[in-house]
Amino acid sequence: MNVRLETIAAIATAPGAGGVAIIRVSGSDARAIVGSIFRRRSGHGIPTSRRVYVGQLVDRPGGGVVDEVLVFAMKGPHSYTGEDVVEIQCHGGSLVSQRVLESVCVAGARPAQAGEFTKRAFLNGRLDLAQAEAVADLIMASSEGGRRLAWSQLDGTLSSRVRELRETILRARALCEVALDFSDEEVPGPTEEELKLQLSGVRGELEALTQSFERGRLRYQGARVALVGRPNVGKSSLLNALRKSLRRLGLNQVDLYQVHWPFPPVSIETWASGLADAVEHGLTKAVGVSNYNLNQMRRAQATLVKRGVLLASNQVEYSLINRKIEFNGLLSCCQELGITLLAYSPLAQGLLTGKYTSKTPPPGIRGRRYSRRVLENIQPLIRLLQDIGRNHEGKTTAQVAINWLICKGVVPIPGAKNAKQAIENAGAIGWKLSNEEVERLDQASRDIN
Repeated sequence: MNVRLETIAAIATAPGAGGVAIIRVSGSDARAIVGSIFRRRSGHGIPTSRRVYVGQLVDRPGGGVVDEVLVFAMKGPHSYTGEDVVEIQCHGGSLVSQRVLESVCVAGARPAQAGEFTKRAFLNGRLDLAQAEAVADLIMASSEGGRRLAWSQLDGTLSSRVRELRETILRARALCEVALDFSDEEVPGPTEEELKLQLSGVRGELEALTQSFERGRLRYQGARVALVGRPNVGKSSLLNALRKSLRRLGLNQVDLYQVHWPFPPVSIETWASGLADAVEHGLTKAVGVSNYNLNQMRRAQATLVKRGVLLASNQVEYSLINRKIEFNGLLSCCQELGITLLAYSPLAQGLLTGKYTSKTPPPGIRGRRYSRRVLENIQPLIRLLQDIGRNHEGKTTAQVAINWLICKGVVPIPGAKNAKQAIENAGAIGWKLSNEEVERLDQASRDIN
């Protein structure tokens, strides 16, 4: 397509709080527009393709700074829309991203209409109609089957089938026209039966595609089902439980209200909506979750943000013996989103106190959970905890293990059966491990994890 279109801009990331927001600018003037309001940290000039630049974005040419951003350009036709595209990465949050978009529009772009980037990709031959439709289906897919089906269509599977059917019809049509135009000459052509066979195959394929529409819709959107059972097992029960607790405690409000485990069949979104209701009713100042994995926590956060509420905490198991949240991205995500991570079982059910060995295992179910081999493997870590404790005026292994968690930026919540244990737990605060000691403990516990 050779028609010169206006340069358009829009926020490409989902609304709400987050670490990063992306503003996409597409059109022949995209690089010039962004270049006029972008102050590179080093060098000058319009951003060139295949390079990432860091600098400050101003609200208008020569104006004040809006944010520090990353900018990178893609030269058409090698971009999503087939035009020159510039993407600006700024800090997340509705206010910052909206200000950046306004600055781009002041500089000469206009706000994009819904779906306009994909429309331009179609007009410029980057996508066909089936693929353009699949973009929206992929974004809106609410089931794994729907996601796979949308990606297959975006990857060209449906388009390829339609092209093959079209070519078969065109070949049959051409053969029919040859037979009609040269009916008096001895030009070899298909028999009636051969044409019927070809076209019946096309018809069967088209009928199969038509019948697959309803199945595809179910895979995209999921099926609507009725859950029949006892009432008040969703967000209303969550509110009722909080009200009963407040009455028992003689309080009007608590500081933090958490839901423990994402219990099915109630959806994560329903639980999160109930937590938002609790805040709106003034029953709690903040809300949190417990034992939510990375995906579940993000879903809960997204639902809360839509209601103007932030997720305050996620309570999960975390200790020197169980460091899974460091490796699966949950800890870093909490730090990025400002969610306080509450670490339960910070002493690994007593193993990090140093009183259990392979010869004196913990009693009851804990003894069955931790094998003889585990108890032997943690002994070098226990000895290191003891050595570090001696260097800090005789701190216990438990106090050192809890302080390690504090250094990781989390809030440990150790249990205490009596006043002596509570006093010992309190001895974990008021001092701090050195960076070298934290690294030594990291290394010693790595083999266990």
